[in-house]
Parts: sequence; C-alpha cells; structure tokens
Amino acid sequence: MIQNTYTIDDEHTYSSGATTQIDIPESGYITEILALSKIYITAGTSCSAAEDALARLIDAMQITAAGGKNYYDITDGRQGFYREYIRRQGQAQMDDMPAASAAGTKRMLLVIHPGLNPYDPFDRSIIIPAAELSNLKHKVTWGANSALGTGFTTTDASSTLSLTINEIVLEKGERREDIWPEGINVPMFEAREVTTVVASNLGKTDEVPVGNMLNSVLVMVLDSSGNRSDSYVTDLGIKFPKQVRTPFESKWYELKARMRALYNLPSGLTGIALIPLQWVSKRAIGIDLSAAMTGDVKLGFTIATASGTLHILYFNIGLA
Repeated sequence: MIQNTYTIDDEHTYSSGATTQIDIPESGYITEILALSKIYITAGTSCSAAEDALARLIDAMQITAAGGKNYYDITDGRQGFYREYIRRQGQAQMDDMPAASAAGTKRMLLVIHPGLNPYDPFDRSIIIPAAELSNLKHKVTWGANSALGTGFTTTDASSTLSLTINEIVLEKGERREDIWPEGINVPMFEAREVTTVVASNLGKTDEVPVGNMLNSVLVMVLDSSGNRSDSYVTDLGIKFPKQVRTPFESKWYELKARMRALYNLPSGLTGIALIPLQWVSKRAIGIDLSAAMTGDVKLGFTIATASGTLHILYFNIGLA
C-alpha cells in the first residue's frame, strides 16, 4: 500500500454564476481532498463584507462519476466548510476580507474528508474508490461578486480553486480485499434547503434519506438575509413516526452546547449544529437505515420565525 499526496495541475477559474469542472485522476483510492480557493479581491472606498464571504462565493460543489455516482454534494460552501470546522475542533482556514480601498488574494481551505477520523489524511474508513471509477469530476458552481458583500469585485483570471489529493494506491500484487476485507465504504452526501415556517412540537419535518447508513446531519439555519442565526429554530429532533417514537430531541441551544463539548470547539458557533447519529444508535458509524422505507425517519424542527432557510446536509455511508 502506497500513500500519495499531490496537487492536480488543472485548476478551477472563477467565473460568476458559472459551473466549472476538472478531472480527478483515477489512480488510487481517495481518502481526502483539500480544495484551496485563492480569490483576488478589490475593495472599494465604501465596502461591507458578508458573513463567511469566501465560503459564500461557492454556490455548490460536487464530486461525480459515470453511472450517476455522486460522492460529494453541497449547495453552499458554508456547509462543507463548517462540517470540517466542527469535526476538526474549530481548526479551519478562511481569510478575512480586505479593508476599504485595499486589494489582494484571499484564501479559504475547504476540506473534503469522508472518513471517521478527520485528523488522519489517509483514513481508510470511508473513501472515494477513484481507481474503480470512470469520468470522475470535481465541479464548482460559483456565486456572483455580491456574495462577498457590497463594494467588492474579483479578478476572474486571478481567482482559482485548486485540489490536493490524498490517496492510497495498491502495490503490485496487492488486492483491495487486503486493505478492505469487509468491502469499501463510500460517502454519499445529500444537501437540502427548506424554507422555515412557524411550527410547534417538531412540526416542521424533513424526510431523512434511507437505504444506507446515516452517519451525521449538519443543520445550518439562515435568517431572511442569508446570515447564520440562532433565533429561528428552538428545538430539533429525530422522529420515527410509524413507531410513534422520538429517540432524540434537544433544545437548539442545548444541542449547540452538547456539540461544542463533543467536538471541543473553541467558541460558540452561531446557526450551525452537527448531529452525529451515534447519539441515536450508540454506534460511531451511525444509524442503519438500509432496510428503512421513505418516511420511516424524519428530522423535526420547532420553528419560531418564518422566512428563513434550513440547510440540511445528510452524510450517508454506502458500499462500493
């Protein structure tokens, strides 16, 4: 078994409102991808930066392969950035925006680490089996300059996103069964965006995806202006409607406190919670929904304020 780290020569180049894509080499079994955006920004004499500006410049990101396979799928850069921010105990990289009348390159590192150990770049627990795939692509949909706030512009040709790959390559005579005797676990992300309506008793629900192992759920709550907020959701729970059972329920502030303690975060995090399903199943890998039917499990919210947005990122684990 060989461990490789390399940066792909081809890069994404920023183009407002467009989707760009680059090929991912199909040479090994990918354990981690580091997506580094380098955005050249010019600030006007009067400017106001958006919250999480560099993350918001990414409207969506995907990793796909032939046959309709989808290994990574977010609909807002903040989903991916904060998932790993939480799992890595608040250790993340996103530059501040330039001051008025200044210009320069600002960077953000979005980590794609599907495995259960975010500190091991060659964690083999959940991987993308690139060596067994074809037409493997990384896609970025870019936001407009306005995503950065007001008074900022970007220089397209000078603004890029590069990928550094960590992968495992089989040596001559080595078989995948030698490394993964029980089969390969692959990531299956599913992102949804739901408009908030006032609801009591976990009355606003979203049907949890079934058919695989559900490992975790990231919830990001945005206000009507698109900023993270703690004022919209008051309670969250995992419901099994057909069994008339709610095995997990928490006040929003209690949930954030529990998350902060579990992941040893340096400070409170507004508007975001990461729920590991081990809290329901008592197993680190999550809850087995391979035999469940649509509607068997729901994510329920008690909502105090309408006209916001719930970003829900489900992280499922399947077999290659």
